Amino acid sequence: MPQHLHNTKGREDDKGQEQSCPAPLQQIPTVTAMSATRMSNPAAPATGSADTEMSPGVDNNTTGVPLPVQGQKQNPYHSVPLLRGQIRLLQLLPHENEDAAIHCRLFCAALDSRGTRPYEALSYVWGSGDKPRSIFVNGCDLTVGENLYAALLHLRDPSIERTIWIDAICINQEDPEEKGHQVQSMAKIYATATRVIVWLGEEAAGSGQALEELRTAAELSIGQLDDKAGILALLQRPWFQRIWVLQEVAAAHHILIKCGSAEVDGFVFCSGLHALDLSDELRTDLRTRILSVTYLIRGAIFRPKYITTCQTDNFSLGIRPLGELIEMYHTREATDRRDKVYALLGMSSDDPTAAGLSADYTIRGNNSSKSSSTSLYLHWSL
Repeated sequence: MPQHLHNTKGREDDKGQEQSCPAPLQQIPTVTAMSATRMSNPAAPATGSADTEMSPGVDNNTTGVPLPVQGQKQNPYHSVPLLRGQIRLLQLLPHENEDAAIHCRLFCAALDSRGTRPYEALSYVWGSGDKPRSIFVNGCDLTVGENLYAALLHLRDPSIERTIWIDAICINQEDPEEKGHQVQSMAKIYATATRVIVWLGEEAAGSGQALEELRTAAELSIGQLDDKAGILALLQRPWFQRIWVLQEVAAAHHILIKCGSAEVDGFVFCSGLHALDLSDELRTDLRTRILSVTYLIRGAIFRPKYITTCQTDNFSLGIRPLGELIEMYHTREATDRRDKVYALLGMSSDDPTAAGLSADYTIRGNNSSKSSSTSLYLHWSL
């Protein structure tokens, strides 16, 4: 079934806010289903499969858990170089102790829905630039942010490996060229995933109860709720402000909303919000942002699975021209201001090759030496 982007008038008011009145919707092209089977909790195949690359620092112990080398500062990406059409996937290794150190393996796989092993993709907020936590990836110490660390703890299974794509870990963030190329493939990555997990953060302010109330409202079509404070607090979390989430949920065909240990299906989450109709209790700018992203989440179950091939580098959802997307959504937040353009490339209906559009992290907003279309969009949006 063709999907549509819930959008606003396609323009902002004089304060730069997204509008709440719907405009004509752009149709997402219908494509055929991918062959990967949806799994409720996809697990990686046994260690030693053809596309898994082991690295120094991984001992052949009975648990299969990489053992950190004391004082090791080796780059975990050196042992898993990317070829064209490939992405790295992360095996989150199990542990029965919830407080145990986090151990993972990276391996390369072709970004091809007909051959890539099933994986989930994480949608989350990076937070500040601080990385106070450490995990072990292919035996190497890698620092990560507090929010991502909390997500990994909650996603780790006590007995089964979990295969997942996470941008902060699967992309070498210190390599601008690799980063640009992988960011260009983000829409394809989320479209090929068996499930997109939306991580809202740790449980707080009654968030667990809020998800249960939304589940109940969706099931029983309850339009009244005595105390809506928990749900309203949940909707003000940073995830709903982020520009990247638009592409991540627009590409997904199965979404799980997770907050701490509580979780609910994305369609149920949106149906509960619709039943409760909290529009009048949200400020205008937040209301329109919630509406646009929840519309995309709600449509995920009707969205076909996409067939993607590693030979196709310029996969896009083809929703609207890039200029219109930037005008509509430039007030959303991004850790890197260049992402206010790059986060929308995978939704653009423009031909990226003909238009000279690409994610180039060597471009700065004030770099007048760059004459590409991407640079011009950066000047405009920043």
